[in-house]
Amino acid sequence: DFKGQSIGKLLLEDFELQVNQRSSLPYVYLITDKFGNEAVVNFYKKLQYVKDSEFSQSGNRVMLRFIKKIS
Repeated sequence: DFKGQSIGKLLLEDFELQVNQRSSLPYVYLITDKFGNEAVVNFYKKLQYVKDSEFSQSGNRVMLRFIKKIS
């Protein structure tokens, strides 16, 4: 019901702000599924997250790690 209302973007931006204010970490990263997840992958790319690596989890689940500089 809330798709297209920028709620996910606002939540992620607030998370980045909170990390930036409470730590000296220059980067944040997140992990998501590679396959069957195009909308989420494109969402992260749109918010300037960059694919950092790819790996397999148990059950041959292929994951993507995205990273973004926040400070």
